[in-house]
Amino acid sequence: MAAWNGSIYSGLFALHVFFFISGLLVTNSFLNKPDLVSWLVSRALRILPALFVCLVLIVFVLGSALTTLPVNQYLAHHDTWNYFLGNLLLLRTRFILPGVFAGKPVNGPLWSLFLEVRLYLLAAVLLWIFRGRRREWLTTALGAIAIVGLVAPRWILVFGETDNNMACSGLFLLGALCALWSDKVLISNIWLVVLFLAANNYARTPAFGPVFFFFTCYFVLCFGFSRFLSAIHLPGDYSYGLYIYGWPVQQVMAKYFPNWSPPLNAASSLVIATAVAALSWHLVEKRCLAQKKRMSGAPAAPWKKLVPIAAGCALAILIGAGLYQLKPAEGSTSVDEQLPLQPLGTIQAFGPTEVVAGKPFNVQPDGSSAMWVRLSSSANRKSSIVFQNRKLKTVAAGHVLTAKVPAELFVNPGEVDIYVVDENYTPSTRTPSTRLTVLNPR
Repeated sequence: MAAWNGSIYSGLFALHVFFFISGLLVTNSFLNKPDLVSWLVSRALRILPALFVCLVLIVFVLGSALTTLPVNQYLAHHDTWNYFLGNLLLLRTRFILPGVFAGKPVNGPLWSLFLEVRLYLLAAVLLWIFRGRRREWLTTALGAIAIVGLVAPRWILVFGETDNNMACSGLFLLGALCALWSDKVLISNIWLVVLFLAANNYARTPAFGPVFFFFTCYFVLCFGFSRFLSAIHLPGDYSYGLYIYGWPVQQVMAKYFPNWSPPLNAASSLVIATAVAALSWHLVEKRCLAQKKRMSGAPAAPWKKLVPIAAGCALAILIGAGLYQLKPAEGSTSVDEQLPLQPLGTIQAFGPTEVVAGKPFNVQPDGSSAMWVRLSSSANRKSSIVFQNRKLKTVAAGHVLTAKVPAELFVNPGEVDIYVVDENYTPSTRTPSTRLTVLNPR
């Protein structure tokens, strides 16, 4: 797919489909039964129990078996518990377990659950505020949030600061709008073909993204109402299990069968992950969701009135946490040391290669120091030079990146790690490191 359009690959397309369907289904669920307590309980039962079991299996069973550290050291390691609790509480996604998979992400897709939960809470607040009112009011609110999120994403934390987060959040909101106006949505294969031809016409241009955005949504609607899909009957809903177990299974297969081709890895991993997902559904997810039906017949409790307030407070806490994590430092920002090491081209050259401690270099008109890096692949506006674990304010032009280096970063002599991080993907990708020498002043 990426070879066709130059920007969106098949995995990203599947992710976009997931967020559109999510916005469509959860909004439709509330509209069919406008009980916020039941709605929030349903969301929690769908996500948290299976996530807890998955994390227990990955962290304490798989991790203990595969780590290169002694098991007692692994289990006592701060990053082990940071991974478990950070991902379980959905406050900050962690990707790396100490000594597991050579520093590669253990379960990359978990980042989307953090975004998904924030979108759930946003939807909960809006659906409760505008319950019983004309749908035009909720439509206006969703439109306003989308506009602010695109113009100033820092203020709408569900949008985040990456193109991927903005696209996923926008698709979720568009799915909510489709549920809200389901009686007005026209399903036509002709329009689907028109949108596809329009996307094909704009492939490899800046206009492709927005056009393909709407094609994705309309494709989901047309496929969802097709006779082919209605004829398929599965013994359970294995989608969530596939989502949270698929990546770890692929990593294990790649570890033990490194010479297998990507298609062979994908095919074998799909078979194993489907089996694990089936176990997750029948032993965990299905049983937990059954509890929702038992609770639905219970009489209303006074504390139900507090649920909207609790949802609003939870959303405020997540927004505050996001703002704190996104707060920029002067001239640079701290980079999470757990960024996965993934192919992003390589650093072919950089300059200067040696500097003197405390002495400015490549002096700019404002007196600051600057450096440049040339990559083997093209950079983009989300690519940044990282100097001594500090992400610098970077300007990208083709294969070359330039950045100013704060004076406090080259005060002490020694070797400094340099690499480039690309935040256009989630999780972020980075190049292998190279080193700049900081010499003793003479």
